[in-house]
Order: sequence, then structure tokens, then C-alpha cells
Amino acid sequence: MNPTMKYIFYVVLAVVVLLTGKEMFFSNNDTAVNPAVIPAQNAEIQTNNSQNALNSQKGEIKMVENNVNNSAWDKTKEAGSNAWEATKEGAANAGDAIAEKSGDAWDATKEGAGKAWDKTKEVSGNAWEATKEGAANAGDAIAEKSGDAWEATKEGAGKAWDKTKEVSGNAWQATKDGATKAHDAMTD
Repeated sequence: MNPTMKYIFYVVLAVVVLLTGKEMFFSNNDTAVNPAVIPAQNAEIQTNNSQNALNSQKGEIKMVENNVNNSAWDKTKEAGSNAWEATKEGAANAGDAIAEKSGDAWDATKEGAGKAWDKTKEVSGNAWEATKEGAANAGDAIAEKSGDAWEATKEGAGKAWDKTKEVSGNAWQATKDGATKAHDAMTD
């Protein structure tokens, strides 16, 4: 049982008890008990003891009729009935109020969730656009730097190749000159 319904139940129960107690203890009871009347009523009850007899044909016991304080019992029944009607009305009103507030809360929740979702989509879209733009800028910068690096690499490789050819050519010429001198020295 959820807490709201539990509290409503306790409030309704308290109202029933209070209304019943109020009717029983604080009502103007017009049928005050007169001590002189009680023995007469008891005498009447005692004379009707034949009502306690078992009716074997119907299978039931007839109880002695007690008319001592029927107006108090009637008032108690009326108070209980009034309390029950007040309880039903209070519970219906509380239920309606809860339904109304729950509906308002649900509408506010849906509205808030919709706004949060819209904001999430907006922020996510902005983040995605920024990511795409940043990636494109990075790609362009990499391409530019890579192009510059490639040109520098080609230029450096060309110079290195030219130097390698020069040094290799000089070395080859020196080798040929050394071989010629060695040949001349051996033939002389």
C-alpha cells in the first residue's frame, strides 16, 4: 500500500471513530434511564421467559426482547451510518484530489521530460557539429602539414641523392685513378 493511500485510510478511520464517539457520548440523550422503570422492565422480561424456548420445528432459539434502551441503539446506528457516509464522501473527495494532483504531476513530468529531451538533442547536435568541424579542421591541417612534409622530404631526398651521386662519382674516379696508378707502378 503506497504511503498516500495508507494516510488516507488512517484519516478516514479516525473520522469514523471520532464521529461515532461524538454521537455516543455527546449527543442529547432524551431517554434517560429511570431507576423506577428498570425493575418493571425486568419483571416484564422475566415474565416473557417463554420466548427463550427452542422451537424444534424451525430449529432456532427465540431470544428475550430487550427494549431497555432502543433509542440509544438507534442513535448509535444512525451515528455509524452518518460516519460511514462521511467516510465514503471523504474518501471519494481525497481520491479525486489525488487523481487531480497526480494528473497535474504527470503532465508536469511529461512536459519537463520533453524539454529535457529537446535540450539533450540540441546539445548533442551542437556537439556533433563541433566534432565534425574539428575533425575537418584537423584533417585539413594534417593534409597541409603532410603536403609540406612531403615536399620537404622530396627536396631533401633529391639533395641527398645528388650528394650521394657526387660522392659516389668522386669515389669511383678515385678508385679508377688509384687502379691506374697501381697498374702503372706494376708495369714499370
